[in-house]
Amino acid sequence: MKIIFLIALNLLREIFRKKDLYVLIIMLLVLMSYLANAAFFGMKHIYRYLNELRLCPGLN
Repeated sequence: MKIIFLIALNLLREIFRKKDLYVLIIMLLVLMSYLANAAFFGMKHIYRYLNELRLCPGLN
């Protein structure tokens, strides 16, 4: 069990040492902020449709 823990710990150290993870996180944040724009799909009243589907329950 100790060997598995040490391998997992070494793997996590390698992941955080490389810059690939940080680039991935930054790109995901940029993409999510771009997609969070309601006019992205060209629909002005997209909140109404999402509310009907109950994907945005806080909006009335």
